[in-house]
Amino acid sequence: MSIWNKNVNKKEIKKLDRDKEVDILIIGAGITGMTTAYYLKDKNICVVDANEVGHGVTLNTTAKINYFQERIYTKISNITNKENAIRYLKSQIYAIKNLKEIIEIENIDCDFKRVESFVFANTEKEIEPLDREVDFLLENGIDVKEKKLPNKITSYKSYSVKDTYIFNPIKYLYGIYNILNDINIYENIKIIKIKKQDNYYICYGENYHIKAKKVVLACHYPYFIIPFLLPIKSHIEKSYIVVSKVKKDGKFTCISSNNPTYSCRFYQDNNNIYQISLAESHNTSIKQNDLYHFKRVKQIFNLKEKDIVNCYSNVDIMTPDHMPYIGKIKNNMYIGCGYNTWGMTNGVLAAKVISDMILNRKNE
Repeated sequence: MSIWNKNVNKKEIKKLDRDKEVDILIIGAGITGMTTAYYLKDKNICVVDANEVGHGVTLNTTAKINYFQERIYTKISNITNKENAIRYLKSQIYAIKNLKEIIEIENIDCDFKRVESFVFANTEKEIEPLDREVDFLLENGIDVKEKKLPNKITSYKSYSVKDTYIFNPIKYLYGIYNILNDINIYENIKIIKIKKQDNYYICYGENYHIKAKKVVLACHYPYFIIPFLLPIKSHIEKSYIVVSKVKKDGKFTCISSNNPTYSCRFYQDNNNIYQISLAESHNTSIKQNDLYHFKRVKQIFNLKEKDIVNCYSNVDIMTPDHMPYIGKIKNNMYIGCGYNTWGMTNGVLAAKVISDMILNRKNE
């Protein structure tokens, strides 16, 4: 059970009971799909999800809204070029700005708050690569400062930025759902195939189909789109999360600069303060030993069994060049996936870029 399920009232969402025809079908009701629906709310749209709203990868995220992402910019620079790294940095800042605007304009109660975020070297050999990442950020106008990590994780060097955020993603999605109340949103509708027919796509569920002029693939792993061939363009990474009660809100987030990933943040509800600790990320093709990995998370963060309230895992789609797949993949079909563990920013980015494409608006 994810921490984001605590103290959140489940919305009663209608079931699809017949075939439908719409202008735009959004497949996936997580951060990408629901935010896309928000941007397209004045159009004839429909949203479906194989599970419940927000109960895919969004449910198990640590929900950091952050552009200081390990060493992603030097990795992008090395694999592609520096210009792409600069564009990716701008895109993450742009996504944060857009998410902040939605939350503030719509007055969504989702525990959204600004926090300081750290990236740290957890081995000696990571110091120099982390320094290069910081140099890149400084060159591009980011106010990064060297500062001691405020917890007891082993750190050889750490840097921080202050203009980053955290929130409760399920509260955010239910806030969006309340805004979209009159829009057709359906749960437990798994799209198993899509066929082109004249100027439409016929999207088949197990019992009913939806006919749409445009389709947005906002699902986590759209394996069924054969021309896109996602399984050979990515790999799946699994992470282990342990939530424990603490006495004080640290008011920061942190993450190690490279694998093995160590990450934590804090969350406060009406009753308690929690530390959300993540570690032991690995490619799912190796190291399948969940009990061992959860034990390691507890050891790394020195967590006591009596304080632990939740343990769960998450999976992320990792791309070869560390950049997300966002945009048009064929005529009137769009995709947002492959977020490399940074789904809160990239999900909002995908929603804005794709909705602007559909609305024929310019987007940098």
